[in-house]
Amino acid sequence: MRANAIAFAILIVTASVAGCIADEDVIVYNEEGDGCTVLLQIVETAQHSPGNTSWTNHTYDENCKKINTTITGSFDEEWGDYRDYNVSIDYDSSGNIEFMNTTLITGDDEWGWTTHTTLREYYYDANGTLLSIVTPPDYDSGPFFYENYSYDSSGRETMVVYELELSHRNGRTSWKNTTYNSNGQISIITMVGLVDTPENITYHYDSNDLLNHTIESYEWGDGFEVYTYYTYDSQDRLNQVERVWEGYGRTLISTSYDGSGHISTEIEEWQNEPGIEEEEDTPIEQYYTRTYTWGQIEIESETDTETEADTDAGDDASADTDTDAGNGADADVDTGSDADTNTDNDADAADDADAADDADAADDADADTN
Repeated sequence: MRANAIAFAILIVTASVAGCIADEDVIVYNEEGDGCTVLLQIVETAQHSPGNTSWTNHTYDENCKKINTTITGSFDEEWGDYRDYNVSIDYDSSGNIEFMNTTLITGDDEWGWTTHTTLREYYYDANGTLLSIVTPPDYDSGPFFYENYSYDSSGRETMVVYELELSHRNGRTSWKNTTYNSNGQISIITMVGLVDTPENITYHYDSNDLLNHTIESYEWGDGFEVYTYYTYDSQDRLNQVERVWEGYGRTLISTSYDGSGHISTEIEEWQNEPGIEEEEDTPIEQYYTRTYTWGQIEIESETDTETEADTDAGDDASADTDTDAGNGADADVDTGSDADTNTDNDADAADDADAADDADAADDADADTN
């Protein structure tokens, strides 16, 4: 039972991570078309508990396509039931998530530590639309998790069916249904059978069609609602999200941007309502900061490459013509030498370019590590 609970917890954690990554996946191409601005790293630090830090690092190819994401972190045992985690995400040639490997180390020094590893496999149709996610068990006779996605004629997600398959007894099936308003925006999300999730979420928009607030309705226990409010700056960029549990507390996320319009920092605060305290009579207050680092990837255009090749070819032809006219019988030998020299020079230039790329990549890696 405990093993199944841990496996399901890992599924929820990795699903949340995927959601975050999707929100952070911003690639801005330069107007000239000669490169792009990409998100390289996010560092999250729990100010209330030193040592609780996570690092998210993104890797791209030379064409600005994301190829890998790694998320690593460590938590003080006082604030969580696992100490370390590591997530590695690989993307296919279209930029879709292909595999997600998650490792959690749980336990303590007294009872020992246990490592749990989970692999999530993503499947798409020919158009790159997500069809299903499969999570095989990480131990013998463990459960399989399946997520199957359905869409409407406009390509919008309408249904996700979650199946927990057990070898020794009946599994569990739950689902999420999404409906849309006349403007094509999400109107209501209804969930059945999912652990620690609301029964439904309603979405409300302002006169500019910006998301204004959501209401999450929970029916378990005495029933309660959670309100989330969204505010924007003068450029319609999200700059604050306030999430309120009536009678319990709230979280507040404030976002700031750099001069280029990219997210630079996020500050997240957790506060309880007055009178709601922990067993030690200490208010529940947590404070997180997230710092975003962006970088440039330069793309050499095909036009520039072709122009350089044509110029080199023209120069070589002129040199060969002059040599033929001046040397007569030696023309064949000189022409061959010129060709070899040009080939060597081209190879050297290519080697220099590769070395420069490798050096840039090494610098980027060092910057991410630091």
